[in-house]
Amino acid sequence: MLYAKLTLTPEKVRQTLAAEVSHYLRRDISCKEIQIGWLGGIQLKGVILHKSFPWEEDDILACPELRIQVRLILCCLESCSLRK
Repeated sequence: MLYAKLTLTPEKVRQTLAAEVSHYLRRDISCKEIQIGWLGGIQLKGVILHKSFPWEEDDILACPELRIQVRLILCCLESCSLRK
């Protein structure tokens, strides 16, 4: 669990999300705040999927809050029980 806490930082989530969106959608994404919780998953606030062509007038998507349900404690507990 300590390894997950050290490697799953808000900056790492931001970098991974930006790289994946750029690769698959060819657009930039930004978010104002990222919170990572043991039980609540990853919560992104102020998510904006930006336009990529000059003729597009507005950003493609603006979402006040986005939640990715990943429960770190349950994942760690399952992996511990599998090792027995």
